[in-house]
Parts: sequence; C-alpha cells; structure tokens
Amino acid sequence: MIYTERKLAAEMSPRYLGRIINYFAGINLSIRTKILLSFLVVVALMGSVNTVLIMQVLNFNRQYDAIIDNITTANSINGYIKPAINSEMWDIVAGKKEFSEGKQYQIIEEVNDKLWGMKANTDSDKAEIKLDVILRTMQTLTRYVDKMGAQMALGSRVSDNEQVLENIRGVSELVEDLTQEYVLFEVNRAEENYRQIQRHFVRWTFIYLALMFAAAIFSVVAAWIISESIYIPIKKLHNVTTTITENDLQVLVTSDNVNEIAELGLSFNIMIGKIREMLDSKIKEQENLKKAEFRVLQAQINPHFLYNTLDTIIWMAESKRNDQVIEIVRALSSFFRITLSKGRDWITIREEIERTKSYLTIQKMRYRDILDYRIEADPSILDYSILKMTLQPLVENAIYHG
Repeated sequence: MIYTERKLAAEMSPRYLGRIINYFAGINLSIRTKILLSFLVVVALMGSVNTVLIMQVLNFNRQYDAIIDNITTANSINGYIKPAINSEMWDIVAGKKEFSEGKQYQIIEEVNDKLWGMKANTDSDKAEIKLDVILRTMQTLTRYVDKMGAQMALGSRVSDNEQVLENIRGVSELVEDLTQEYVLFEVNRAEENYRQIQRHFVRWTFIYLALMFAAAIFSVVAAWIISESIYIPIKKLHNVTTTITENDLQVLVTSDNVNEIAELGLSFNIMIGKIREMLDSKIKEQENLKKAEFRVLQAQINPHFLYNTLDTIIWMAESKRNDQVIEIVRALSSFFRITLSKGRDWITIREEIERTKSYLTIQKMRYRDILDYRIEADPSILDYSILKMTLQPLVENAIYHG
C-alpha cells in the first residue's frame, strides 16, 4: 500500500507541476507579480503539506490521548467496582446499615458515568461494543441490587439475601473481568495506533520530500522564466542601442510581454522615433541651408557674369559685329537656360558640360586670342547626375587665377 501511494505521488507531482509551470509561463504579468506569484506557489506547496502533516499528527495525538484516558478510567473502575459494591452490600445484608442508607446506587452511578464518558471518548466500533457489554452488565448488577432492596423491604430470610449477594458478587467480578478485557483491547489498539502512526509518518515523509523536490523544481523553473523575461528584453534593448551606435535609427525594440521591461522598450521606441524625427528635421534644415547658400552664390555669380557679357554685347553691337552678337546671345541664352533648369539642383553631366561650353564661348569672344580651350569627356558618364554649377566655377577660376 505504501509503495502504491509513493508511486502515485511520484506520478502526480510532475504532472501537476508541469501544468502549473505551463500556465505560469503562458500568462503575461509584471516581473513583480511573477516573483510574488512564484513565492506564493512555493509557500502554498510547502504550507499545504505541512498543514496536512500537522493535522495528521494532531489527529493521531487525539486518538492516542483518548485511548490513554480510557485505559486510565478503566483501570480506576477495575480496582474499584468489585470491593466497593461487595463491601457495601455485605454491610447491608449483615445488618450493619439499612438498605436506604447504603451507597450502592452512588457506586453504580459513578461507574456508569465513567463508562458513558469512555464510550463518548472513543472512535472505535469494537471499543463501543465492549463498553456496551460492560454497561449491560452494570444494568444486571443494578437489577440484583434492586432485588436485594425489594426482598429486604418484605422481610426476606437471610439465606435468600445471601443468595442475591452471591449473584451481586459474581456480576461485580464479571464487570471487573470485562473491564480488564477492555483495558487489554485498548492497549493493543494503542500499539496498533502507534504502528499506524509509523506507517503514516513514512508515507508523509515521502510525500513531503516529493513536494519539497517539486517546490525546488518549480522554484528553479520560475526563476528561469523570470530571469528570461528580464534578460531577453534587456538583451533586445542592448542590441538596439548597439545598432543605434552604428547610426541605424530604423530598428525598434519588440516584446511580447506586458511588464516593466516592455514599458521600458516602448519608451525607448518613442525616444528613437523622436530622435529620428529630430535628425530628419536637422538634415532637411541643413539641405535647405545649403540650397540657400548655393542660390546666394548663384545670385552673386550670375549678375557679375551677366553684366560683363552685356557690356561685351553692347561693344560688339556698336562695332557692327552682328554675327558675333547673335552667337554670344545664343550662348548666353543656353547658359541661363541650363542654369535655371526648371528649378532643379541636379542636372546631367552632359547639361553641365553644355553650360560650361556656353560660358567658354562667351569668354572666348571677350578675350579672343588669349583664351583657347578644349572639352574632353567620357561618353559613358554624360548621363550621370551632378550638382549644378560644379564645373563652370572651376573653369572660371582657372581663367582668372590660372
């Protein structure tokens, strides 16, 4: 039986422990709640087995105390009923005292009270049966005492009274024998109760150790789950911060948990978003600033170049050089058409070369024989984009500053 209970406990503990662990791992709780829940589960495991063990010990202790009390009470009856009732009835039969003055009924009532108390104090059916037998024997003793009183009231003979007295002595002796038998029964029951306590102690020791082992496993698994719920989000947060140090603000923290770390990750994502917005705004602001500076530079270059070119056109017109006027006006028109380029800041290399060529055409007409140029470009790169006004300022610098 003990082996079966051990096997059952060994099979049940991992199964229910696994259910608890799976349930615990599947719910989303804060870290503080998980720690408190783990603590409460361990306390419940240990507290339940301790409570049951204490209840068992108290129950066995109550049974053992009841047996000892009944044995003590039975021993007090065993050495009392026979000499007390026999002595009292002999004094009555011998004429030393009247029947009405005797304490025979007081003795019987005292013994009956003890027997009823013993019956109320026992939880054994066999013990109750034995006590019922003693009580019925006491009833027989009471009837013989009543018979003695009735005979003496009618003036019966001494021989008749002595015969009833012998019956009373026989019944009182039977009461003592039955009481002694009851005492032996209770002693044997106390011994059996002790053996039962030993068996239960062994069984509950095994169950206690099994639950201790289950509590230890649960503690380890709960500690692992809680540590993972802390470590993994922090690791993700660490990876994100490492990625951010590599100038990547697109990555975000992801978390399936609903706890303090997840809230930290959410706040971190919001912070990254705001930083990204600020950087985008700053980059756009810098681009606009560069465009403005570029346009200012264009505004400074173009009027100066335009004034000089217009002076050259006026001089050529006054000199009646109409063909050259037409050529320089066409070059100027091409130069500004590409310069404006419909507001675009980026143009193809082909357009930038064409613009530079128009600029050199105008300058050639101004400086004549002191300026000569040749444009060479790889055809494979002509369709690539380039920032407007990249080549022309270099050419202009070469013309004026060598």
